[in-house]
Amino acid sequence: MEEVKNKGKEEAKIEKQRKKEEKEARKQEAKKAKSGKGVGIVAVLVSLVVAGVVAFTIFSLERAMLADYATANVVVAIADVTAGVDLSEENVANYFAVQEVPADMVPEGAYTDVNAMVDQFVATDIKAKEIPVASNFTDMAALDIENPVETSFSLSDVSQVVAGTLRRGDEISISVTNPSNSALNGIVLEHVLIKEAYSADGVVLNVGDAGQATMFTVIISQEDEQTLNSVLASGGTIRIAQTNNIQY
Repeated sequence: MEEVKNKGKEEAKIEKQRKKEEKEARKQEAKKAKSGKGVGIVAVLVSLVVAGVVAFTIFSLERAMLADYATANVVVAIADVTAGVDLSEENVANYFAVQEVPADMVPEGAYTDVNAMVDQFVATDIKAKEIPVASNFTDMAALDIENPVETSFSLSDVSQVVAGTLRRGDEISISVTNPSNSALNGIVLEHVLIKEAYSADGVVLNVGDAGQATMFTVIISQEDEQTLNSVLASGGTIRIAQTNNIQY
């Protein structure tokens, strides 16, 4: 009987130990589950941060790429334009038009409106597809030439050129010496524009060419042309000087 009693106590003890171990096991399981949930939240947060960084990087790259391909609307030559052309409302559209071009190709001084080129004198050759700038032109209005006309004359020697290597687009003054005609002696003709310059043998001298020009085609006021012709016809002497190089 005593043996049965002891056996019962032993089994009760074992059962109590088993329940204790099961309780401890459940506690550990709960801890693991809680810990796993925390790790999951952290993982989600890390994923969101990484996704945000990636999205920002892509956005920045896209903006940089768009900046590289930015465009601008400017005036472009649609045909070759020879120096000496007088631009007017009637002919400007034959030479120039507003076109869209890459922004990084636009030079300083470019035009954005074709109408702004009206009354300009083309001082340098401009190739088709070239973007013209202000230095390619001379503003006829700024020269203040009333009733402009073209005329040509030559100098007997280079000493008559007081200053400067003269080329198309240069503004000059013409001083007159005529002892035989006091009315003409000492006159100075101002605001004269060189349309073309030539060497003594008739070769056109462009900007950058070596050599001294002694023959000129100029744009001058109608009144001053008459005075110049009178001087030349009477054997008077003229001397020219560069007064303002508008071209460069």
